[in-house]
Amino acid sequence: MEKKEKKLKTQVEDTDDLTEEQEKSTKKKDKKLLVILLLLVIIGGCYYFIKNNSRENNTETVTGNKYKSEYRLTSNSLEPFDLYFLQLENSKENKIYSPLSIKYALEMLNEGTSGDSKEQISSIIGEYKANKYTNNKNMSLANAMFIKEETKDTIKEDYVNNLKDKYNAEVIYDSFTSPDNMNTWISDKTLKLIDNMLTKDDFGEDPRFLLVNSLAIDMEWEDKFIHNGRGQSGPRYVVYPHEKFTWTEKSFVEKNKFDSDTQDIASLDVVASVNNYDIVNVLGEDKIRETVGNEYKEFLLEDEWEIENTLKGDTSEENVSKVVNEYLDRYIKEINSNYGRVDYSTDMAIYVDENVKVFAKDLKEYNGTTLQYVGIMPQKEDLDTYIKNTNAKDLNDLLKNIKELKTENFKDGVVTKIVGYIP
Repeated sequence: MEKKEKKLKTQVEDTDDLTEEQEKSTKKKDKKLLVILLLLVIIGGCYYFIKNNSRENNTETVTGNKYKSEYRLTSNSLEPFDLYFLQLENSKENKIYSPLSIKYALEMLNEGTSGDSKEQISSIIGEYKANKYTNNKNMSLANAMFIKEETKDTIKEDYVNNLKDKYNAEVIYDSFTSPDNMNTWISDKTLKLIDNMLTKDDFGEDPRFLLVNSLAIDMEWEDKFIHNGRGQSGPRYVVYPHEKFTWTEKSFVEKNKFDSDTQDIASLDVVASVNNYDIVNVLGEDKIRETVGNEYKEFLLEDEWEIENTLKGDTSEENVSKVVNEYLDRYIKEINSNYGRVDYSTDMAIYVDENVKVFAKDLKEYNGTTLQYVGIMPQKEDLDTYIKNTNAKDLNDLLKNIKELKTENFKDGVVTKIVGYIP
């Protein structure tokens, strides 16, 4: 954060206006952040771990070290496990997944295992317990086990009770002749945002049960990107009095090219400035008064309008000195007010170095839960290579280094201007 100007976008050349239709669309109410994360774990064939067999129960204690995994979970923070699926599916397609959903599914699966199967799953989840969240109209986290009806009598009651008590899971018996019941459940639990997720082909040849975790989030930003009308927080225009510094927040979506991309991509701009330049102390108040005072005095006496209106026709040394000193008092007060100012078009936190640019933005708090969006853009490597080479420690370090827009987080003695473009 030592550069005077930082940009989350490395190239800004094409700023043509959008079509009239696109501009009209931006006048609609601000869109909510919408993230839908759905995990479906379909397991067929081997179901002995929930079948009523010769064992008295499914709570066999794992004491051996037969299985070890570098992805073993130890906490709810970002760990190698969370990145595994992202790196496994590394390609040039947009994908979204939820490590939390996968962990919930593994925990529920582990409740019904014993012996070798339990050791294998336990080598991953260990004693991990996923965070529990309170559902509301803006967030839905749900679990379910769909079980084939003909196997109902073989399912242990303890297992069903554990799913209900520990994971608030629904246990639903189904014929598996149609996905309608599953799709209805998924739609209900994803705030009616995902319909017809499954087809009958997704069941496979001989389905016995279906483990489902759904996570749907429909939350507003803490502070909007574009402010419409009066009364909204965040300035539209920023100027530092008597200093050559200004920026204007755009109130529309524009086209931009990102890095080497040849396409014009619709984007929103974010702007901020942090003034850590104490000009009065650096240059000295007496020096400022002398330099500015001489120029202002000369200006007053050479302009007929100023003589008539500001000096009221009195060009005596006493009156000129009085008017100049009053002006200098206001001048010093105003440039003093610039120091320590933090202005922004929307709330954000950032981190920039030679390798990556990181942008973070909070969502509103709902029932005591606050989520944060974090975007990471590599500067030297392409995205595929970066994902392949990164690890949990590197990402955790980046998250720790993200800085809020506060004067203490930026270099002293400069005005830092931040300009970013979000596709």
